[in-house]
Amino acid sequence: MPRKRKPPRLYLRERAGRESQWVILDGAREVGTGRVAGDLAGAEKALERHIAGKYTPPVTSQVRDLLVTEVLTYYAKERMPKTARPDAIRVSLAPLIGFWAGKTISEIKGQTCRDYVGWRQKWSEVAESTARHDLVNLRAALGFYHAEHTLDAMPVVTLPDKSPPRERWLDRGEIARLLWAAWREPRFRHVARFVLIGFYTGTRSTAVLQLRWMPSTEGGWFDLEAGRLYRKGLAKKATKKRQTPAKIHSRLLPHLYRWREADAARGLTHVITYNGKPVEKLRRSWAAVRKRAGLDDDEVVQHTLRHSAATWLMQAGVSIFEAAGYLGMSPETLERVYGHQHSDFQGAAASALPPKKRPRNEPFQVIEGGTNRVKKR
Repeated sequence: MPRKRKPPRLYLRERAGRESQWVILDGAREVGTGRVAGDLAGAEKALERHIAGKYTPPVTSQVRDLLVTEVLTYYAKERMPKTARPDAIRVSLAPLIGFWAGKTISEIKGQTCRDYVGWRQKWSEVAESTARHDLVNLRAALGFYHAEHTLDAMPVVTLPDKSPPRERWLDRGEIARLLWAAWREPRFRHVARFVLIGFYTGTRSTAVLQLRWMPSTEGGWFDLEAGRLYRKGLAKKATKKRQTPAKIHSRLLPHLYRWREADAARGLTHVITYNGKPVEKLRRSWAAVRKRAGLDDDEVVQHTLRHSAATWLMQAGVSIFEAAGYLGMSPETLERVYGHQHSDFQGAAASALPPKKRPRNEPFQVIEGGTNRVKKR
């Protein structure tokens, strides 16, 4: 019986005397991506373009005949471009295709999902939460295909447990060390801006890097005259990641005025730039600054700035409703994750005393129209 043809996939081709390069294996063909070993993200985008170029919709609803990669490709073509965060889905496609290549929908079981988690962590040394994110996207792709074509059986995608919320937050001294480590080295000064904005606004790192000095369809912006931060671009759809406007902190505002004046002189529109270009991601620069600050700890990640902002607001006694609006977070999440840090956390319950006298139990008599208490004689 002939072997099933594998779908297009990435392969790291080693080259004598030169840096290894990612290529696409498609049957007997080998297609170059032009991306070296360290540029996995670029190779993944090249694979996506290659698949999209030869895409044909699947025609079966039988899970024994339908390949997982066909469903993923259908989802990437028909649904992903219309989502609020297509990039978050795109990064999952290459590893999902790499593992499920040649497997049918009927092979999606609890054990194969657990095998994927182990393979994903070994393949690119990521956390279990990243593998979980991939499987969530696989589940979404199956649901979308099922809604359009009605699969004869709907498989269950088994997810690993969610990671517990991070407890690590930064105190005033640690924030100061991060800022000093970034500012004293000119090539890391963009990280100093990132730290100040991330901490004083509690905005997610991706949204901070997309901020502009004027209204934009792609990312948020600062309106310094009105004293407001708009986290979401004008053309961006609202998602579960609440990106609500917020008042600019009084201690951040003077920095923003100074930065805007300096950037206007250079013709820069983005708030976070490096060598005059927008910064898409902080990788090595964040790790270097963290190490220089003596915070070489895997728990101190970029999201720790948001975590610290929420913790400080709770410790300052700000109401949960107002703090949630300021951070762009639901009150339920804020109370569940950070509520124990509030200065009034369970204060009334912890100071409550029993009544001095035991209340008397008075008998009831039933009367027409309801009940009524009567005193004992």
